[in-house]
Amino acid sequence: MNGDRNRTGHDRGIRNLAIASICLPFLVFPLGPVAIVLNEIIGPSTSLLGLLTVLGIVLPAAGGVCGHIALKRIGARPEAAGKFKRLAKVGTVVGYGFVVAWVLIFVIIWYVIRGDFMRVSKVCQRWGEQTLDVEAFRAAENDESVRARMACALLRNQDDYVGVHRREIFETFGDQTGYSGYTEGSPAYEIESGRTRDQGSWQIVFRINKFGEVKEIVVHKPFF
Repeated sequence: MNGDRNRTGHDRGIRNLAIASICLPFLVFPLGPVAIVLNEIIGPSTSLLGLLTVLGIVLPAAGGVCGHIALKRIGARPEAAGKFKRLAKVGTVVGYGFVVAWVLIFVIIWYVIRGDFMRVSKVCQRWGEQTLDVEAFRAAENDESVRARMACALLRNQDDYVGVHRREIFETFGDQTGYSGYTEGSPAYEIESGRTRDQGSWQIVFRINKFGEVKEIVVHKPFF
């Protein structure tokens, strides 16, 4: 009787592992809507992005591991396989496949969203070191060169604006003219439009934290 009970438990374990190997990877799909909702509630957050990325890797990996264990148990007792051997195989392939796909997608998206950055020394070398004149900056909405010449001073004196809310940044420097997709909601001001697609466009970005306050100022080139 104990032998029958052990076999039943073994078979049930194989079944549960095989089912888990299929279900766990597909739990990744709700992460997108969850990220959108949380982004609206708490604002942009690199911590949230990191958590969702980890979950996107851990869940499919767990599914692949469950499928692998199920196949190992089936190998030890083939008569217990039933219809779950194929399920475990599919779960293993899907689980590990999702891990690879998720990592590739994250790397591509991060590269596209992040774009490129310019060091302060290069900013000063490229556009000069004109003193920051907030009124002139605000008035130069249609003259990128004026704002570009003040980029060096703005970066060097960014401590004056760290902790300032984005609303005050807009009030001080005017409506944004750039694109800040890699940090949604960050005020961005274009200082050089790319003449060709390969050149891209450089912009001053006031990166904000989850409270809507400036945490740093950078000169950034969007990927597209």
